[in-house]
Order: sequence, then C-alpha cells, then structure tokens
Amino acid sequence: MYLQKIENYQGEKMKTIHINSRQLKKYKELKLSKDIPNTESIIYEMSKEKLLKLLFVSDEEDIKEKLSIIKLLSKYKKENNLNELVVPEMVAKSDGLTGFIMPLITGKNLGVLLKDESKSVTFKLIQLEKIGYFLKKIHSIKEEFHFGDLHPYNIIVTKKDLKFIDLDCSYLGNTKIFPSMYVVESQTVNRMKDKYKKNDEGWIIPSTNTDLYCYNMMILEFISKKPIYKLSKIEFKYYINYLKEIGFDKKLLEAFSRIYENEENINPVDLLETLTEEKILKANYDNLIKKRKTIKEKRWKQSI
Repeated sequence: MYLQKIENYQGEKMKTIHINSRQLKKYKELKLSKDIPNTESIIYEMSKEKLLKLLFVSDEEDIKEKLSIIKLLSKYKKENNLNELVVPEMVAKSDGLTGFIMPLITGKNLGVLLKDESKSVTFKLIQLEKIGYFLKKIHSIKEEFHFGDLHPYNIIVTKKDLKFIDLDCSYLGNTKIFPSMYVVESQTVNRMKDKYKKNDEGWIIPSTNTDLYCYNMMILEFISKKPIYKLSKIEFKYYINYLKEIGFDKKLLEAFSRIYENEENINPVDLLETLTEEKILKANYDNLIKKRKTIKEKRWKQSI
C-alpha cells in the first residue's frame, strides 16, 4: 500500500500520493513510439484507467508552477465544459521525483497517425480540422488560456474526439512560461519581438498568435513531410511560392504566410477543404528540393 496525505500548494489543498519503490515496480512503464518526443518524464500505466507521469524536474519552483497551472486549468476546464483537455487529477511523489496521476486515454497519438501511410489523407485532414475548430472555441472564451506547447504529439485521437495532453506547460494569464517545440526552434519567430512578445526572461509569451502559429506549422509539417519551423524565413518563402505554383488556395497560402508577417495570425481551418490528396502529394518538400536541383543543373549546363 502507498501512503496518501493532503498537502497544501499555494493556498489550495491538493491530494498527493506517495508511492514507494516496491509499489512503483508493480506498474508497467509505458513505452512510447520513437517518434514521440519525451525528455522530461517517465510514464507508468497504473491501471486501465490511470497513468503516472514522473517528471525529471529538480527545480522546486518549476514544480510549484506546474502544479499551479494544473489547478487553474482544472477550474478553467470545468467552467467552460472543455472535455477535450486532459488534466492531471493528483500529485504523485516517488523516489525523489514529483509528477501527476492522470486519466489514461485510449487512442492513437496524432503525431504518429499523421505519418502513418495506411491512414487516408481525408482521415488526417479531419483530425487537423478538429484542432482548428477547438482553437476557435477556446479563443472565443474570455478567460485567457493558451497552449504553451501545441504540437501533434500532444494530441490523442480517440473514437469520439481529440484529447489534448501534457498541459502542465499551458499558459493562463500570468503563469510561468515553459518552452514550446515549434516556437523555441524557430529563429524567425524569436526575431519578431513586436508580434511574438517576450517576458523579462526572454521566453515568448503564449498568445492567440502563438497558438495559431503552431497550428499552421502542424498543417505545413503534415503536407511537406518536413519540420518547416526550422527553415529560415527565405527558405520558408521559397516553399510558399512552390505551393502557389502547384495550385494551393490563395487564402490558405495567406494564412501560412501571415505567421511571419506583422499582422495577426489566421486560423485556416475553413480552408483545409481546398486540400486534395494530389496537392498534398506534390507539396512534399523533397519535390521542391528536386526542382531547385534540376534548375541549377540546367543553368550549369547552359553556362558550359
């Protein structure tokens, strides 16, 4: 048996479960797909309904901040009936590590599904549309909530809907900012200080613009089969021009382009219906590389 007690975090009571080493060994470690990024935790399956996530975080302040975010998020989810958000239910401590106990969601990781060639393009576009409509929903709510780290590997596809996980990095008005995969690795975004504002510590503050930046990047990564967020601004423009050449919708391209412009970002969810399997096949970034190589070779031959 493991010891249970009530501990107080920032003025609110939160149930904390202490799990000893013997009990921990009884749980099955959850092996994630090699494609799923996970550097901050180890995850165990406690039962058919519960997961245990222990964080590799030693900074007590970071842990307190994550607990604060979870409590605020739990309240936000309940008040706005947002069942798509998977929020940890309890704090767990074991072997010097702190973590959370949360619902085990039965489904498939979206990041893995988007790369699964056995799944149809239509199926994948439907999942991306669901994300866009959910963003519309949360952006219409007065209370400030933004995904700190929105990417396909933090989304589970169930039989009924999508579930958003790993939300301890979310942003609710004035909570601590944690790194975001798409944002941190984009040099262009980090240079756009007027649009993507930073706090005193140099972290970009999550906002509607960062949410929509991540959403557009998810779509671009799906159609290009490449991490487009790592491209320079010039390379990104080359790719957008290539999409124009192969017949992509003008308004959809405007939404993509807007992420690196000063105007507010656009939610392109209603424009995804313009995408066809043929266009997506042509949109593979490798096709642009081949085209540029062919042009370069022709110019070289002409110069001989």
